[in-house]
Amino acid sequence: MKKAEIITIFDNTNFGTYLQALALALVIKKSGFEVEIMDYIRPGQSEEAWKRFADNFIKKIYYTFWEFPRWRKLRNGCHQFVSHFVPSSKIRYTSYEDLKSNPPLADIYVTGSDQVWNSIYNEGIDKSFYLDFAPPGSKRVAYAASIGMPEIPEGEVEETKRLLHKYSAITVREADASRILAGLGFNDVPVVLDPTLLLDKPAWTDIARRFSPIKTEPYILVYSVEEKAQNELIGRYAGMISSKHGWKIYEISYNSYHRRLKFADRHFLQVTPEIFLQLMLNAEFVIVSSFHGTAFSINFNKQFLTVTPNRFNSRVDNILTLCNLKDRLVTSPSFDIEALQPIDYGNVNKIIETERNKSLDLLNTMLA
Repeated sequence: MKKAEIITIFDNTNFGTYLQALALALVIKKSGFEVEIMDYIRPGQSEEAWKRFADNFIKKIYYTFWEFPRWRKLRNGCHQFVSHFVPSSKIRYTSYEDLKSNPPLADIYVTGSDQVWNSIYNEGIDKSFYLDFAPPGSKRVAYAASIGMPEIPEGEVEETKRLLHKYSAITVREADASRILAGLGFNDVPVVLDPTLLLDKPAWTDIARRFSPIKTEPYILVYSVEEKAQNELIGRYAGMISSKHGWKIYEISYNSYHRRLKFADRHFLQVTPEIFLQLMLNAEFVIVSSFHGTAFSINFNKQFLTVTPNRFNSRVDNILTLCNLKDRLVTSPSFDIEALQPIDYGNVNKIIETERNKSLDLLNTMLA
């Protein structure tokens, strides 16, 4: 059996990070490959790097005895969740140099999704995510890679082009990324679905049911990864929906530093992806501020709002535009929730199914 090695963001505590990694691995596994996800920690995300925030005695105590242990426990919990279904590499790599000196052996190397080619997010070009460590002559492909920046910084253009020329096939997650790559000479790069949308609702339900169920009552789920302005709007609309229907408000967050939302009745903080899946599946209504919150709301056929005031999110805009759901986007307090009509998921599901089949066909062609 041929082996596929996937590298993607796999070093934080974000639900979407691990769920997209798992989804891509399961789809490639279904195509007949032995699959492994690389346990790669970006240099800027190592515990040593985090110590830069502990620049005085009080902060050192806080990070050493409170923040680091909680963050480490949560990240390990996320890894354990994924390991129920697919393995990660036996070696934990903490730099490009580590990978270059001792690369995992595989028949094909895959750059996965998420913001792998965002040099701001990654604190510079991370050649690991461009598979530059792979032995000469190796087959390299990219599925739903995201750039997450409006442009490639001028000083990084030539190096980026050099790295991309080593790929036999590239697909990206956003139309913006395809446009940026066209400007580098890589024309007509296909835009594909985020890996989480390659699995349908029954597949995600089966994954969620392998874990102990959570006892709930009818509720609105709030998933916010943003700041005060966003949470104020979320609180406003969650309160209106709660009052109208008599539903409780549940909030969920993976952040160890997240402060409880005062308007929520129940809090699920610093939890792992299976809790996110269960709460998303069983919610009466969902209010989110992130791309993956939006993607799962659509995939699970939920009535939802995506709240992103004062900023443009190309990832969210892409998925809402694709599904003709731009009316679910809240960008200011003037949004009229009373005028909102329930989503007819008949047409939305047809769009997602069509795009899913196209994306799977492209992925299987790349893997062949």
